[in-house]
Amino acid sequence: MPGAGWRRHVRAELQRRERRARGLRLLLERHEKLYGRLDALQTLLAAAEEEGQWSCRPPQEVASVRVQQEMELIELRKEREELHQRVALLTDILREVEAENKEQRAKTRRLAQDLAALTRRHEEAQCQAWALSQEAEGLRRELAEAQGLMQEARRKREELEVRWVREKALEAGRLNQANEQHDRYQRRVRRLQEKLQEAREAAGMIPRPAAAESSPSDSTFSTSCEETSAEGGSSPKVSEAGPAESSPPRASSPLGQRTAAGPIPEAAPAP
Repeated sequence: MPGAGWRRHVRAELQRRERRARGLRLLLERHEKLYGRLDALQTLLAAAEEEGQWSCRPPQEVASVRVQQEMELIELRKEREELHQRVALLTDILREVEAENKEQRAKTRRLAQDLAALTRRHEEAQCQAWALSQEAEGLRRELAEAQGLMQEARRKREELEVRWVREKALEAGRLNQANEQHDRYQRRVRRLQEKLQEAREAAGMIPRPAAAESSPSDSTFSTSCEETSAEGGSSPKVSEAGPAESSPPRASSPLGQRTAAGPIPEAAPAP
């Protein structure tokens, strides 16, 4: 589990301090016992001297007891010095441990503050990530809508292209048909003009009155025009002004301009 290392370290330091403190307590208890024993011996010695109990004993026994007590006293003093040294050493160690623990507590506080700051940053990052995810979701929806609109526009464009190609093909067919019909009209007009010219030439060879000379040609031309109208519908009218107007009339439709180019090719389907 991340973050549990410092807890284990603090627990180990506390256990080590507890062991050192236990040893120090044992030394202090032993020191207190020795002091109590020394005090008891000194009390007994003083009481015995006051009561004069040593007067009834031989001097050798009293001397041996005194030597024994002096030896015990010297031993107790040595042990007391050793205990003082050990207490001083353990006190220094305890101070070092306390200083180290203080440093560890300060480090723990700093780590706790860093952890709180990192927690806040983590929460802020989570909020930003949530906002970015919402924005990304909105962008995905907009992208899906845009793709749908683009597909719909592409489909409509394809339909318009197909319709445009079909309309162009129909228009090309109509134009070709109109050009062919216009060509037929022009050929008939030329034939009628030739017939009219022949009729005028034939009428010029026979002497007739001026009023009567124009009658056969007019009737012939009107008859030919009526036949042309009956065969192909409306045809361009030929002027009756005389030989100066015998040239083929211009077509009133713009389709006549494309007669020389031939039929219009039909539009090819779109790729």
